[in-house]
Order: sequence, then C-alpha cells, then structure tokens
Amino acid sequence: MYILGISAFQSDSSAALLKDGRLIGAIEEEKIVEKKHTGDFPVNAIKFLLKKEDIDIRDVDHIAYFWNPFLGLHYRLGQIIKYLPGSLNFFNSHGSMWRDMVSINKRIQKEFGLNKQTYKFHNINHHLSHAASSYFLSDFKESAILTVDGSGEWKNTAIYSADGNNIRLIKDTTYPNSLGYVYASVTQYLGFRPNSGEGKVMGLSSYGNPEYIDIFRKIIKLCPEGEY
Repeated sequence: MYILGISAFQSDSSAALLKDGRLIGAIEEEKIVEKKHTGDFPVNAIKFLLKKEDIDIRDVDHIAYFWNPFLGLHYRLGQIIKYLPGSLNFFNSHGSMWRDMVSINKRIQKEFGLNKQTYKFHNINHHLSHAASSYFLSDFKESAILTVDGSGEWKNTAIYSADGNNIRLIKDTTYPNSLGYVYASVTQYLGFRPNSGEGKVMGLSSYGNPEYIDIFRKIIKLCPEGEY
C-alpha cells in the first residue's frame, strides 16, 4: 500500500512517500526548483518520489494533506467579521491560500491528468500531522508529544499521548494565543522575513542579554495549568 503525504501552500512545500508503513523518501519542493521556502504545490517533489519508486500516481492508495481547511474555517471567518475593517488585510493576504487548500484534491487530479479520483484523500489536522511525523519516525512505542507553531487550523500548541499506533489529544491552546506568532513578530521587527528568518533570530539570541524579558513576561502570561 502506497501513501503520499503532501505539504503545500505555506512555506517549505514538500512530499513524502510511504510503502506498507515504511518511508520511501521525502523531499522539499525547494530542493528541485531552487526557490527558497517555496509554498507552491509540490508537483516536482511528488514526481521525483514516484519516479524513484517507479510507480504512477494511480498506484497510490492514499493521499494525505497536512491541513484540514474546513476544520477552523468558521472560527477564522468569525474573527474576520468581528474585527472588520482591520481584518480585511488578513483576508486579502490569506484568502488565496485558503482557496488553494480547500481545492487541493482537484489540483492533484489536474496536475496528474486524472479524469477521476483513483486514491482515497484525507485532510489531516495540522498539529496531528506534526505529532505523527515526530512520533512514528522515532523508536518510541509510547510517548508524550508537544507541538508548537504559529497556527494550525485553530490550534497553536497541542499535547498528545501516543501509545502504539494511537495518538490522543490531551490539551491544546488555540488561536490567537500563539508563541509562534510572537516569534514571527519579533523576527519581522528585527528586519528579517517572518516564517523564514526565525532561525537567524534564534542564533542572535545566544549573543544577547535578557534586557527586554520583563516586557515579554507581560506579553506572554503563564496560566496555572501550563497554558498561556
């Protein structure tokens, strides 16, 4: 059984191919097209993996996309309506991305000339995708899992419990409370590109002093249960 995993329409688009639960290969679209942090549909990455395994897209049994755009859409729309007209900038900058996410299954069929769907398609919760990729590539048979990023569909941080092939959500923190967005904001403030230059900020931090730590303690408030 072949499973194709796809990440697309944000930064660092990529694809991964598994056969009977074993990873055959994974590659970022950037490595092929030489466009740093590209979020384009990873058609070249997919073709590379199919060629590597000498199979056709019609041989793939399942295709999994790393996001479920339908899951948090009503929350996002609620936020946009609540904060009009200021939220229009967010809508204008993210609207095309959400349209691409919603229609990705049709995009796959179009890119590979399929007249009908020959595989089973899955939208996977974004933070569950993070959790699964770390857990199933490890040697652990059971584990606690922590995922933290800018934002998933609605979650920004999540804690899972994994046992065997099962991953269960324990706790989450939701939008707009995001450590990732704070980090991205600082990245932009320092003159780097957000969702790209965070590694540079991390490197700079080792040379600095905690001069502004009190300000950040006001921005990020810790709750008794470990939330923020």
